Amino acid sequence: MDFANINSLAVMLAAAASFLFGGIWYGALSKQWMDAAGMTLDDVAPGKGPVLAPYISAFLAELVMAFVLAGVMGAILGSGGMTVWQGMVTGAWMWLGFIMS
Repeated sequence: MDFANINSLAVMLAAAASFLFGGIWYGALSKQWMDAAGMTLDDVAPGKGPVLAPYISAFLAELVMAFVLAGVMGAILGSGGMTVWQGMVTGAWMWLGFIMS
């Protein structure tokens, strides 16, 4: 797999967009999730550990996923370049195949 042609800026923007979308999604549905799980705010309040650690690890996970997806797209589509549409379709199939299942 050729990692030399991966657009670092695109990977960073994809990771940031995924992180922000996830924050909005889970922020909007957090009350419903806690109600369904039978939890309260006291149950999920941060303990003595650093408050930013979960956010940093989540962003790093998003960064790894974006990098891997860029590598997969490069391997499938070749180094001739790809369009935004090809990226969206590939991302949708990866989501359907791995994240959704």
